[in-house]
Amino acid sequence: RPPMPSNLAIELGGGDGQYLLGFAAKFQHVVFVDGSLVNVVLARALTREDGVTNVSFLRADITELPIRRSVASMTHANNVIEHVHQPHAMTGECVRITSAGGYSVVVSPNRNSIFPEPHFRLPLYGLIPRPLRLWLIPFTRGKRSETGTNPLSLRGLRNTLEKAPPSREWDVFVAPRGLVSTARQTPIR
Repeated sequence: RPPMPSNLAIELGGGDGQYLLGFAAKFQHVVFVDGSLVNVVLARALTREDGVTNVSFLRADITELPIRRSVASMTHANNVIEHVHQPHAMTGECVRITSAGGYSVVVSPNRNSIFPEPHFRLPLYGLIPRPLRLWLIPFTRGKRSETGTNPLSLRGLRNTLEKAPPSREWDVFVAPRGLVSTARQTPIR
């Protein structure tokens, strides 16, 4: 792939800002967007503590962004799509705000993974019948509901991305759990 453009990155649903420092070092400017005012305040504090000045903060619904078309070199939505009420709208916004030659990165946990699902910490989450999942969730998550979290299967993610307006080609691939540690610390290296 060609080198990624280096002007503007937009972090969608960035939580507490864990990726901001890395993006701020690689891009001329970063826009952090989250629907939670608490997350915006936490992310802003993180960048301020580290002296980062090339980040702007915006509280907004990531399915209807107040951002012009084709301005971002990269949009990044890590573990957000499973929390969005209209995932097609979110992926459509990623496409809309990303410039030609830019990248939209949408990361999602796999509903049918054999590893523990990150929100509920249940292995084989998507294969567990819903009544049993609802019974188990209070023990693993401390909440009584799946509301607000809908992990997608690989097929579900592909379907969501394909239906995102306007049409765009998406590369979908699986990154195995522990990929970085496996690549750096084992004989496979």
